[in-house]
Amino acid sequence: MWRLIRGVGLGLLLLAVVVPAAQAQEDVQRQLSLINQEVVRLYHAGKYPQALDKAKQALALAERALGTEHSRTGISLNNLAGLYESMGAYEKALPLYVRALAIAEKALGPEHPNTGSSLNNLAALYRAMGAYEKALPLYARALAIAEKALGPEHPNTGSSLNNLAALYRAMGAYEKALPLYVRALAIAERAEGPKHPNTGTCLSNLALLYRAMGVYEKALPLSVRALAIAEKAEGPEHPSTGTILNNLALLYEAIGAYEKALPLYVRALAIAEKAEGPEHPSTGTRLNNLAGVHYAMGAYEKALPLYAGALAIAEKALGPEHPNTGNRLNNLAGLHFALAEYEKALQLYLRSLAIAVGRAGADPELLAQVAANLCFLLQTTKRTEGIFYCKLAVNTLQTQRHNAKSMDKGLQQMFHAKTHNPYQLLNRLLTQANRSTEAAQVLLALKDAEFSEFVSGQTITKSQIDLTSSEADLNNFLRESTAKLQPLLAKQDALRNAKAEQTELDKLQHQINIANKHLYDTFEKIPVLLKSSDEEAKAQFKIDSNIFVKHLANLNAATPDEKNAIVVIAASNERTQISTFYEREPLQLDLPIAKDKLSQLVTAMQAGIVAKTDAWRMPARELHALLIAPVEAQLVIKQFTPQNLSFVINGEKLDIPPLAALLDANGNFLASKYRLSLYNPRSGSDALQDWKKNWDITAFGSTKGEPSEKLLPLPQVANELANIVRSEKTPQGVLPGEKYLDQQFTRQAWGQSLANNANTTKRRVLHVATHFKIDINEHQSKLLMGDGQFYSAAEIAAEPGLPLSSVDLVTLSACDTVQRKVGKGSSFEGLGALFQYKGASAVLGTLWAVADGSTAELMQEFYTNRGEQRKMSKAQALQEAQKAMLVSEKWRHPYYWAGFVLMGNWL
Repeated sequence: MWRLIRGVGLGLLLLAVVVPAAQAQEDVQRQLSLINQEVVRLYHAGKYPQALDKAKQALALAERALGTEHSRTGISLNNLAGLYESMGAYEKALPLYVRALAIAEKALGPEHPNTGSSLNNLAALYRAMGAYEKALPLYARALAIAEKALGPEHPNTGSSLNNLAALYRAMGAYEKALPLYVRALAIAERAEGPKHPNTGTCLSNLALLYRAMGVYEKALPLSVRALAIAEKAEGPEHPSTGTILNNLALLYEAIGAYEKALPLYVRALAIAEKAEGPEHPSTGTRLNNLAGVHYAMGAYEKALPLYAGALAIAEKALGPEHPNTGNRLNNLAGLHFALAEYEKALQLYLRSLAIAVGRAGADPELLAQVAANLCFLLQTTKRTEGIFYCKLAVNTLQTQRHNAKSMDKGLQQMFHAKTHNPYQLLNRLLTQANRSTEAAQVLLALKDAEFSEFVSGQTITKSQIDLTSSEADLNNFLRESTAKLQPLLAKQDALRNAKAEQTELDKLQHQINIANKHLYDTFEKIPVLLKSSDEEAKAQFKIDSNIFVKHLANLNAATPDEKNAIVVIAASNERTQISTFYEREPLQLDLPIAKDKLSQLVTAMQAGIVAKTDAWRMPARELHALLIAPVEAQLVIKQFTPQNLSFVINGEKLDIPPLAALLDANGNFLASKYRLSLYNPRSGSDALQDWKKNWDITAFGSTKGEPSEKLLPLPQVANELANIVRSEKTPQGVLPGEKYLDQQFTRQAWGQSLANNANTTKRRVLHVATHFKIDINEHQSKLLMGDGQFYSAAEIAAEPGLPLSSVDLVTLSACDTVQRKVGKGSSFEGLGALFQYKGASAVLGTLWAVADGSTAELMQEFYTNRGEQRKMSKAQALQEAQKAMLVSEKWRHPYYWAGFVLMGNWL
């Protein structure tokens, strides 16, 4: 919203003569005040060109009569900049805001409240431009000024808190936004009362943050309270009430409470129609939302006219090329798709795609969404086209994920919830077409995304899925179309905002129509352009360029006496693809197994194991029958019996199963037959030349618990470290090295030890035996150190001095170090992947809270098996240690040994 600084006042007539200084100052201020009032009136009347002329007149008067560096000139600059900003002319607003800030700092001082206002305005413009890194220090300065000049409890301080919190929310730094929103709410409640509209706004802001975080149970009461305040303070039919109704309805829809969302959407729509008119964009948004909930409830006949009405409003009010129009086209196409009206859906999707191509730089989400929908529509009838559209969607998402820090966190969460589908579908289509090299890229991109989401400090790779020659030609054409359309559409937006003459708009629309016709003509030719893409892929992407095949070739060269296979499991909503890579062409399975079925079995198996009952046996057998037995049957036919199986497991909200404890039809554990590990994107890039080097060890441990976090003492950790680390005091230790126990285990000791050993010629082991507490929030996922302090996953990720490139193995002999719960029960290899991204070759972690005594025994057995001078691979050493536990009367239950999982280079 345009932020006008009004404190000065002025008139419409320009002074043409010189008058005494004091009188002149007073007259000029009176003139400026009147002009500014006229600017505001014209702005609210929608007469932007006239308002712009008046704002320029005010600035010219201020500069001539008061000087270019007078504080009143700064205010005029600010007002003109605000008008440009409201019209979307950011490039014109920016230098004016910068000048206004410089004047305020010089004329009023760097800590004056008006300087704070100028900082806020410039920061808001940077935020609107997506330049969050420039907005952040400005908002922070504005907040500091408000706190010092007005006090920490002043309403203006609350506003500054809200501004900074909103930026952090847009940057995805929820943990920083949350306390600021909470403080702003507390200030509003104390300063203005619990029922004031500003308090309602703060409640609504905090609710929106909780909704974006998926913490619906906290968002709901805040949103309900905000609505009650709005209804009482501003009336049940006020536009602000309508906005809060709409937001509450969105929240109910997100939790699936459609019957509660529906009447709120109806009310919100009625308010918009009455307050802003039946053809206003806000009314169109409410129509669209109401249609969406009807669609979700399966009431397609009710959704259809609402979606159509929302589209008509967008086309008329915003124009046929506006992103909102593209969104409405996409929604209406989806409804026709659900109604099996495929040709109608296709034409609407293509119209939406044309808009998305033109807006690709400004609205990549629309491009990814429409391209994915086209892929779903065409997957069975026109597979090669579907593959291209899926690649377009996935590559757009890859770029967005790479730039995640500059995107709204809510969008990041939508990625996590939604983007598995186009990735999984693309993998399936490529697999069906025997295009395994491209399929492998897709799955590793998705896995890389999962790992990167564990800690926001990790930036996902920007790598794109490879395109065939014809796909690349088509993609280049779309890029060229974007380059042509973007400036035309930007100019059209500016002219519409400025209420330009219709003739000028018509001329521009003619140019846009020509560019769009060229685009549509190409859409029509896509089937012909892509008809040979499968054959091109076979010629371009040889099997030996497949990342899994290359990794296996390296392994086979390093260990010629061992046979290796990589099993890639990709579970989607209805089907599961399993690709087994070995020494020949990969083996493919397309099985009618839903992801939810697998998830239920994994959850049941793990729950049974952790409870130390026999309830794990049935799901363990069923998982083996579904996932492992079909692979073994294929390998038997090929007369290939691997010793090492490395797994890639993809599937939203699908936990890693305790692979070692899967049971075959004869009751044999998987760990008794194979050496098991998890493959991740670093596995294939790790250098294998150092795998035979000797080991020494640096071990950290804590015997203490933390009552406030319900973490029990670990008395066996002292014996564990004594039996692993060989020194003068503990000659029974397996590996030479150093240990840090309890009070010696500090952040300083951790960092110093790793830094000292960064350039070692040996391949070291980093052993950590303590509690690790898992939480959805990366800052609450934390390692308990020996001095009682915590080291969070976020801090580990951000630690610049964590050199692990010389580390062959990080052993996390702690609780829950591999799996991290996300949202409603999903998990992935979180902390383990984090250490690998920091350079470690492999990580040995745990799937659940492992037992203290059994862990000490398994660890000693593992290190003894591998030996200081390598006697066997890490994977075999773990297998032999687990087999030793199996024959132990005390530790034979899978709870004591099946939770240990090896990730990365298992040599």
